[in-house]
Amino acid sequence: MSELALMNGDIVKATSNLAKRQIIDLNREVVDCRDCPRLVEYRESVARAKKNGF
Repeated sequence: MSELALMNGDIVKATSNLAKRQIIDLNREVVDCRDCPRLVEYRESVARAKKNGF
């Protein structure tokens, strides 16, 4: 499975390989960011505590 497939396909509709690569790179930058400790804690807690969907 590609990294792009892990993201929401309805939102990510890039047509060129360059655009797809830029989106993947931006996603990695956002996920790896640790500048805001409160946001990092929230993001990690949401990843740990799986929530039942509707």
